[in-house]
Amino acid sequence: MNSHKRLSRFLIDDSLVHHPIIRDVLSYCRLLPVEWFTERDGHSLQSSRSRAHRSVVITRNPGLFFKSMDTSGTASEPERAGRYRFEMLQGCPGRCLYCFCRCYLDTRQPHVFLNIEDAKREKRPGIKNRLVTGDIADSLALGPLSLLVHEYAATCLPDSCFELRSKFALPPGWLRLDPRRFRLDWSLSPRQAIRSFEPGTDPLDSRLDSIAKAVQAGFPVGLRLDPIQSYISDDPSYCDLVREIGTRMRGWTPEAIVLGAYKLTPELRRLILKSSPSSEINKLEWTLCEDAKYRPSRALRIPTYRKLIDLIDSSFPGVQIQLSMEPEWVWSLFPRCRQESD
Repeated sequence: MNSHKRLSRFLIDDSLVHHPIIRDVLSYCRLLPVEWFTERDGHSLQSSRSRAHRSVVITRNPGLFFKSMDTSGTASEPERAGRYRFEMLQGCPGRCLYCFCRCYLDTRQPHVFLNIEDAKREKRPGIKNRLVTGDIADSLALGPLSLLVHEYAATCLPDSCFELRSKFALPPGWLRLDPRRFRLDWSLSPRQAIRSFEPGTDPLDSRLDSIAKAVQAGFPVGLRLDPIQSYISDDPSYCDLVREIGTRMRGWTPEAIVLGAYKLTPELRRLILKSSPSSEINKLEWTLCEDAKYRPSRALRIPTYRKLIDLIDSSFPGVQIQLSMEPEWVWSLFPRCRQESD
């Protein structure tokens, strides 16, 4: 999908008029209306228009770029321990029903923080730590503009490696990224789940085609079945999905496959109930966990994990399988995941 079809306009902070890559940014923006704003009127301009998720704000990050993703408390995820969120992107033109950013972020517009050079002034993680750009955003949703800012980040931070996470296809020019420094992870769901719960994102076939291209070009690629969106015991959709990936990518082993359940704050659960009362999500049996997030009950998610792990083992023998932010007692049920994560 052409990324411009998902967007309606660009709002650009006028303090960036002399930024080193502003000409490249404007070249990308030329196909849509561009409005400049000042720091003083920026908030009202951003929040006053309709279709806010389709307006892209290009501005400065007033806070820190490096934020540890290590988990604390009852939820555990070894994969996050060696990663930092690199906050140069916020928000997404996709409208996933379950997205925690609906409550976590205070604006609907996708944001691009262009002052990436300022990150060099912060205390930086070690070279072995990977910087994730798709945690509170989608790394590829803005098309070539996404590539432009990732290339700039790689120039500003020459000793860092990056992990891009996406529900979108590779944009034109993606081969400019260096596979030695960029890992590409795709979130995958069955086709019907994408249509029902992930409006505005790219279809499954586009994602699978992008995975094949990235693998062929030598990029490290991971897969994320997170969140799992079906807990019906006889629903074949996830079995079909894993088998389709294995068939299309015969002989390839992902860097890792992450499995995760819905993780809804009480605020997000209320929002889904209000905005989408007839959604299948609302028909699940939920449990409020110790980290104050709702997850599908253990009677739903434990058998689902077990079924998918067995299926993944048959399709991708030896692949690293990880669980996303589950309490210790869940990890203890799946020593196969624990062994691979250590």
